[in-house]
Amino acid sequence: MVICCYNFTSFFWPESPQWLASKGRFDECKTAFRWLNGIDEDSETELKNLIDNQSKYLSTIVLKFAPKVFKAFGLHGTFLLYGIVTTLCTLVLYWYLPETKDKTLQEIEEHFKKETRESTESKEENKTLVAH
Repeated sequence: MVICCYNFTSFFWPESPQWLASKGRFDECKTAFRWLNGIDEDSETELKNLIDNQSKYLSTIVLKFAPKVFKAFGLHGTFLLYGIVTTLCTLVLYWYLPETKDKTLQEIEEHFKKETRESTESKEENKTLVAH
């Protein structure tokens, strides 16, 4: 039942602002972004950053490397490469990010501060060992 409702209502949703920006449809991106986030100073700054990043960096990377990758690996090889890279990134995130279920924001923040403190202490120990 939920899936039917999802499929039916998805026709009425605006397209994602990120997707629209990645396709170069910036006017539609602005309209959808403002509809979802409202119009205030922070939202407008976020929208500007979204459009700038999509138009400058992502397009450049894709346009420069995609033809070379498709030529080197072919269509199936390119998608296999994408799948492998995505799987590796997912595994790295799984091992790096802590479990946050049933934890407060304070506990999560303390976890990251603890890691930062430990790495700083180990760097200081290495400096003292090198100095002696």
